[in-house]
Amino acid sequence: MFTHAYDPELPATALGRAQRLQAHRARLDRMQAEGGLNPARVARLLGAALLRATEQVPEDGREEGLVDGRRIAALLSSPAERRLFRWHRPAPGADCVLSVLVDCSGSMKPHREAVARFADLLLRALDAIGVGTELLGFTTGAWNGGRALCDWRRAGRPALPGRIAECDHLVFKDASQAWRRARMQVAALLEPVFYREGVDGEALEWACARLAACDAARRVLLVVSDGCPMESASAAANPPGLLSAHLRAVVSAQRRRGEVGILGIGVGLDLSPWYDRSLLLDPSAPLAMADFAALARALAA
Repeated sequence: MFTHAYDPELPATALGRAQRLQAHRARLDRMQAEGGLNPARVARLLGAALLRATEQVPEDGREEGLVDGRRIAALLSSPAERRLFRWHRPAPGADCVLSVLVDCSGSMKPHREAVARFADLLLRALDAIGVGTELLGFTTGAWNGGRALCDWRRAGRPALPGRIAECDHLVFKDASQAWRRARMQVAALLEPVFYREGVDGEALEWACARLAACDAARRVLLVVSDGCPMESASAAANPPGLLSAHLRAVVSAQRRRGEVGILGIGVGLDLSPWYDRSLLLDPSAPLAMADFAALARALAA
């Protein structure tokens, strides 16, 4: 890339007025109510895929198991007593964190309602079963390069500059927040001002680095996008396919590293040219339990 000078990490609420966010949240709530999907049922589907028997819950007063030293006195006072043992029962635990990275490029703007519904319901369901979640986004700070392009021109237009753009990395919800406390920020996905251009590879590196810093046995990244990376200033100043090739390289490097499992969610487009594992979300059809069932199967695999 030519410069990192204009690449902020921002809370999504920094780019939207509070009054508009309240309106977006009310609108998203109406859409969820009209959609009729049951968050508890979605939680059960996803729990079957993500929860593992990681916790050991002690049960006392058993007639078999390990001798419970605290009950020896009961044996002395009641020789017929047999409930002198304890055991540990495995229980499902959620030693997992899942991040949703949303492509906020201009071509995604018409699909933002479908994406917001999907992300909102997914995060709510995962929160209910104790899975940590993040909701992130990526866009550019301006169309066609912005200040980065001006700097490149002032520098004499050096050849093969790499990415020339202002890259905005947006945090809608971080892993420390419960869904209920982040409801307003999640609804900011409906704000059209975010949607410009997209530099997917660098956003993927950023999201994976955030996940790698989380203390969890399993880390999963869902990338919600409608296709090929595109940023016009970079495309004009470099050989064709630069950003697309970089995205493939980042996905390959992350797969070799093995810290984060990556799944592409294609919004109306197959993402298999960039992601080894991907699903399709049809933005023209109502969001359905079948979409979450397909996601659960992919996560279980």
